[in-house]
Amino acid sequence: MKVCFLNPQRHEEKFDENFNIRYPVSRFSRGVDLSYNNIIPPSELATLAAVVKEAGHDVKILDANALGLLHRETCEWIRKQNPDLLVIKAGDTTFTDDIIFYHYAEGLGIKTILWEDMLNPAYSQRLVKDFNIKNMLYGEPEEKIFEFLNGKIGVIGGGIVRDLNKLPIPLFEELPMEKYVQERKKTWYSFLERGCGWGKCKFCLMTASENILRMRKTEHIAKEMDRLKEYGIERVFFWGPELNVSEKRALNVAELMSQYPMEWECWARVDNVSEDMLKKLKQSGCFRISFGVENGDQAVLDSYNKGITVDQIRRAFKLSKKVGLDTIAFVVMGTPYETPETFKKTIKFLKEIKPSLIAPANYRPFPNVELTKIAEERGLIEKEPYQLMLNADCTGIPISCRTMAMNIKELEYWTKELRKVGTKTAYKTYMFRPREWKRTAKDYFIRKKRFSLAKTD
Repeated sequence: MKVCFLNPQRHEEKFDENFNIRYPVSRFSRGVDLSYNNIIPPSELATLAAVVKEAGHDVKILDANALGLLHRETCEWIRKQNPDLLVIKAGDTTFTDDIIFYHYAEGLGIKTILWEDMLNPAYSQRLVKDFNIKNMLYGEPEEKIFEFLNGKIGVIGGGIVRDLNKLPIPLFEELPMEKYVQERKKTWYSFLERGCGWGKCKFCLMTASENILRMRKTEHIAKEMDRLKEYGIERVFFWGPELNVSEKRALNVAELMSQYPMEWECWARVDNVSEDMLKKLKQSGCFRISFGVENGDQAVLDSYNKGITVDQIRRAFKLSKKVGLDTIAFVVMGTPYETPETFKKTIKFLKEIKPSLIAPANYRPFPNVELTKIAEERGLIEKEPYQLMLNADCTGIPISCRTMAMNIKELEYWTKELRKVGTKTAYKTYMFRPREWKRTAKDYFIRKKRFSLAKTD
């Protein structure tokens, strides 16, 4: 059977009345990230393609996003390939763009699957009805895909891959590997684990009971790194919630990566950090580490059961800076218990811990999540995630939920104030790196412009 996999093209957004901008996007299972210049590889799609090829099928991948194709060029590829099955990786905030290719292929008589994880399965029936979708896939797809290959139709998903070490490495040979460049370095996104060792944050879709933590063995990771070395990859981003589920695990990864001529970065929790661990990460090639700070007010952190303290955050950033690691602080803005005072505390706290970059995101009231239930009970939600998807512009999730202390207007003001701190931090970080000026000038001009145009309705 011939099976094709499509990562749709870039998202186009109106910049002003005179011209549009096409942003590269990454459609991962935890949502869509927008990039100004960097092109992020469709790692999950390439892994799924490798699984299908290993089963003996003829497989092709088109990364229209990386190649910057026009819609008609992607349609020509679909028509030329004429596969028995087409799998399209959709994203929540690019859904209305991605659905175009589903209906084009279906119109040609090609059995087509739309794979999307954030809105599906919560809104499966609404998506099927509103967009006339016959086949949808969600969740970890490497086992469920075979139900479609065996002739089933409908909405299929759920379940997890228990042993990640049985998965083949991604199908690199079907991708334009030279296109995946981040900060002027050839970059690949990989994963060390799936699931979450904590899994208790009240704002998150990932719960420990439904998505248990599973880790890849270092031997399995090494096979992937060996291939990446052949492709001249210079940097690896380990895309996953916690490198340091234990210090031993972090040190094992560091020992492995010290054998390769690649820089690497990762995500980690602040409550399991030591100076010795961070030193070894740095020595092995790690150059940047991202922490989920979320908020600078302890009461707010406690309200969504993050399981960390501001002192632990403070210590993690202090030690990271001491050993020479760049840091990114992820922040969630506008959860139900936020007030102007908590925003002020967070802004003050960010200025104290001095991350290299700040990544702020508006709170999203995902269905069936504990914090969403609280927001619903208090009548705080003004626009649900499904409606956000229909109105998505991919350049930032609009505010959809007021807090118990602030209306939408007030919340809009404080999120903009925090974003200003993020922009100033980025300017300051790169201001002392002249080699980056040319690369970042366009990025930050666009950043400033798009926040001034950000939708709030």
